[in-house]
Amino acid sequence: MRVQGNEAAQEIISAVQQANNRGVADVIVICRGGGSLEDLWPFNDELLARCVFQSPLPVVSAIGHEIDFTILDFVADMRAPTPSAAAEMVVPSRRDLKAATERLRERLASALRQRLGAYRQTLTLQKRLLSDPTSLLQNLRLRIDHLQSNLIYSLKDHQALRSHRLHDILRRLKTNSPQHTITSQKKHLSQLQKSIINSIQNTTQTKLTQTKNATALLTAVSPKAVLERGYSIVYTDPANCIVSSSKQVTPGDKLRIFTNAGTIKSQVTAAS
Repeated sequence: MRVQGNEAAQEIISAVQQANNRGVADVIVICRGGGSLEDLWPFNDELLARCVFQSPLPVVSAIGHEIDFTILDFVADMRAPTPSAAAEMVVPSRRDLKAATERLRERLASALRQRLGAYRQTLTLQKRLLSDPTSLLQNLRLRIDHLQSNLIYSLKDHQALRSHRLHDILRRLKTNSPQHTITSQKKHLSQLQKSIINSIQNTTQTKLTQTKNATALLTAVSPKAVLERGYSIVYTDPANCIVSSSKQVTPGDKLRIFTNAGTIKSQVTAAS
């Protein structure tokens, strides 16, 4: 597999994809020695960066020397300054593994001791409680009898209180019967109903009179009534503006004259 040149990026992509597809590796290390910027350029390829970023297997980048950086370093799961450092990262030393195993063994032994101690305390407590089951059952029986007696007395007292309150409520209802109030309110409601009907009738009559007067007034001042009295309305043609002064027209202007019996079209010959 080439690690420089125009085809290097595609070959590395293929290798990463094969490692993921085979499922036999735990980690992928992409490394090479130092070189010029052109030699390391394939590791700046966008497709390679996307492939490494999406890789299910963790990827360690170890390109060039410690001072060399490529895009691959920023998308990989971890960057090693040199290929040898990458090997140390993914394959820990036997001494470190042994130390880690020893620490885990000690933690496991401590956890087991604590768990066994808790079980011993629980077992001791259970033994104390079960040392004389007859006494325990007798105490429970006495407690149940006491609770039963309290419950019976409580129910009797509650029932008596409820009965007393019910009789008191019935007595108060009979004393303060709402029948008188209902009768009085019915009479008051009937009076209000008659008053409202009279008010509506008076208001309606008043509005009818006002409407008739307004109708007569509108009829008297309507343009149609004016035309019926022999007057006419003059409009300019085609501007359709009312002519109220001779200064609004000049000789030659066309006019439309509205009368009660129809429309007359004319032309101005003189205006003074």
